[in-house]
Amino acid sequence: MTALYNTAFLIWLLLSAPVAVWKKKYRDNFLAKLGFKLHSIPNPVEAKVVWIHAVSLGEMKASLPFIIELKREVKDLEIYFSTSTVTAYNQAKKVLKENVDTIFYLPFDFSFLIRQYVKKIRPDLLVFVETDLWPHLMQLVKEQKGVVALINGKISERSYKRFSRFPKLANWILDSLDIVCCQSEEYKKRFLACGVDEQKIEVTGNLKYDAFSAPKLLLQARKEKRRFITLASTHENEEKLLLEALASLEEVTFFLAPRHPERFGKVEKMLKEQGISYDKFTKLSCGLSKATKRVVLIDVMGELDKCYALSDVVIVAGSFISKVGGHNIYEPIRFYKTVLFGPFMHNQKELVNDVLAHKAAVQTSINQIHEDVKRALVQPIEKHLLEQFETAVKGASTRSLKIIQKKTEIFQKVACHKTTSMLT
Repeated sequence: MTALYNTAFLIWLLLSAPVAVWKKKYRDNFLAKLGFKLHSIPNPVEAKVVWIHAVSLGEMKASLPFIIELKREVKDLEIYFSTSTVTAYNQAKKVLKENVDTIFYLPFDFSFLIRQYVKKIRPDLLVFVETDLWPHLMQLVKEQKGVVALINGKISERSYKRFSRFPKLANWILDSLDIVCCQSEEYKKRFLACGVDEQKIEVTGNLKYDAFSAPKLLLQARKEKRRFITLASTHENEEKLLLEALASLEEVTFFLAPRHPERFGKVEKMLKEQGISYDKFTKLSCGLSKATKRVVLIDVMGELDKCYALSDVVIVAGSFISKVGGHNIYEPIRFYKTVLFGPFMHNQKELVNDVLAHKAAVQTSINQIHEDVKRALVQPIEKHLLEQFETAVKGASTRSLKIIQKKTEIFQKVACHKTTSMLT
């Protein structure tokens, strides 16, 4: 299986390399994943080392409460944090810098490459957040007597079908997991069906609910008469679809926030072609609350909280086209805002079920959204429903950490000597 995996990975790498080398935004990322930045990763100095991997921005944000609780509960701990995307890496540098010791790109999962990172970092505990499991990384950590855990675990419907067709592949990937803290009973059933030992699995809830409450400064009552609507995490074609569907709304400014920064220019071009008046956030001298044009293009990452705080309604995109599968609809709910989202939420099923069960958001369609937004501007979701929902769903970080502490001895011992002989 290892030889087949390495061959498939190599073929993929050769096919993707020209694009990565050609586009500057991917170049440093690509070189780092080839191991060229290994020298910049410091050797651990603390007695206990935890390596946490979160593939992209959503998983990175979800991991923060867990990381802070881990630091609070476990002393003399060094945390290495890896990710795979440019956006997540840049945001991690801002958001996690006070809570982790080292941030780096996860290298490609070739055994000869990963071996060097494991040998240098020597983790007592390797933690994956949600998905993105890498077989060689897990196997090499276990070879050096480390523990491998998955928090906020899930198996998407697509992955479940793939694992069902190739059970040997599923076993090869999942067998290295020592602890699985999964989001729901449904995901627990999928892990069991894929061959994971039931003794390894616990249902702990969704880490994304443990995102910190909105900053009090941003929760202050706003006095602006103009209405604001955030279009969050939009993908290709969604901007045009949504703006056209909501075109007849009057006295409204849209905060338009594309999901990926490489699309900022393309979205601006679309606004020009459609004759829509707009400002760019980075050029807005008066501040968001004083914006009067039809659209403010949020052309920088990390500013969505400000948009949510000012908005009367938030529409979370990635859910009006079928290929994405939805994004985190809980983030704007933290601000006690009326949140709407589309019909295509197949990657966020548990989140949708929880939110709708508590009447904490509205699921709509592109054909119905105009009427639903008009209604939301007049009759927003009552704050006490959002507060009840928030109280009901929190606690996954604490539960996950307790499970890991219970099922492993690494937090009770001081690892004065790291075993590396099996890696040489």
